[in-house]
Amino acid sequence: MSIYTDRLKRMQKTMDEQMTDYVPGGFSLIPEGEYTARVQATLDETKKEPKRLMVVFQFTVAEGDSEGKKVFDRTVIEDNKVGAQICRGRLEDLGYTWPDALIDVEGILDDMTSNPPLVVIQVTHETSTGTDDRTYTNARIRIIDVLENTAAPSTPTETAPAQAENEDPNLAGLLALCGSYQLDYISDDMNTEQIVEALKAQSAAFKEEDLQPDELTMLESVAVDLIERKKVVTPEKVATPARKIAPKTPAKQAPKVKGRGTGR
Repeated sequence: MSIYTDRLKRMQKTMDEQMTDYVPGGFSLIPEGEYTARVQATLDETKKEPKRLMVVFQFTVAEGDSEGKKVFDRTVIEDNKVGAQICRGRLEDLGYTWPDALIDVEGILDDMTSNPPLVVIQVTHETSTGTDDRTYTNARIRIIDVLENTAAPSTPTETAPAQAENEDPNLAGLLALCGSYQLDYISDDMNTEQIVEALKAQSAAFKEEDLQPDELTMLESVAVDLIERKKVVTPEKVATPARKIAPKTPAKQAPKVKGRGTGR
């Protein structure tokens, strides 16, 4: 017994409720690949100051060897243009209409938690260096198909405004790519050149096989050296053994003929 015994007793009922859906290894990093999963979402705050509002998407694998395991995607929507647009796009992909009044987002997330849509996700791993100089491996998640949702169909999206005359056509794509990897050292107020310099300073590299065709084209335009190309394994050539020259057969000598004599 210790000073915490009574406290543990008071926690018993709550703890039992929290453990009803426990899955061993449920929060470990799942292998790369495609999974069928249920998606839920809630609002939360970032840990770092200044605290900013973010949407936490929780994907729970629905079948297969990893059934019950969870993987998370955190998208900052406060003071983060790219994050907000990524969040809107994801909600619309799931069949929801982006509300005119932002407070109504809470109702959408509550509905997702009560009636989680069934989706197909692609999970890839990416390694980054934090501000503490430690290396972290995180899951990058893309929704590639929606199998089931209970949301009303979203309204048609308005035509995007024309691009500003002097705006870099690659900037939005580069910001979106960095946002999908949750790179906290990249911000909306940076231009293309500043983003590329920051990525190189962090020794960042994007695996070619993880990039979409438009992302690959964009990176090839702004900084091709940020792409980690697939290693092409060339089969080793088997050396052809040198031909041996057959030794020349010595000429046969003519048989000697015995001279004819009178005697034997």
